[in-house]
Amino acid sequence: MNCCIVQSDEHNLTVSCSQKLHKTTFLTSV
Repeated sequence: MNCCIVQSDEHNLTVSCSQKLHKTTFLTSV
């Protein structure tokens, strides 16, 4: 799986992950 941070602020990160033919985007608290 290949993940990268696409946006960040003081409270959240938006991370985009790609694995083969599908992508997922999720938020995580820091």
